Amino acid sequence: MSRRYGFEDLKHLLRIGIALGETNRLSDLLETVLEELQCFVRCDGGSLYVVRGHWLEFAALRNQTLEAKRGGN
Repeated sequence: MSRRYGFEDLKHLLRIGIALGETNRLSDLLETVLEELQCFVRCDGGSLYVVRGHWLEFAALRNQTLEAKRGGN
């Protein structure tokens, strides 16, 4: 079953685009991206990693059920 995207979904993507141009701190940007994507795909949680050379470095985690928030801001 395919999902239809509406105006509310577009707002989440627009907020990410605005943050890309306005945010000076990587941690703030990653937190915004994670929060907005979590709403966009309607998931309970997610995590982001940053590529450092040949390694992945943990950057941010959010989980609504566990009320967990790490990294980012």
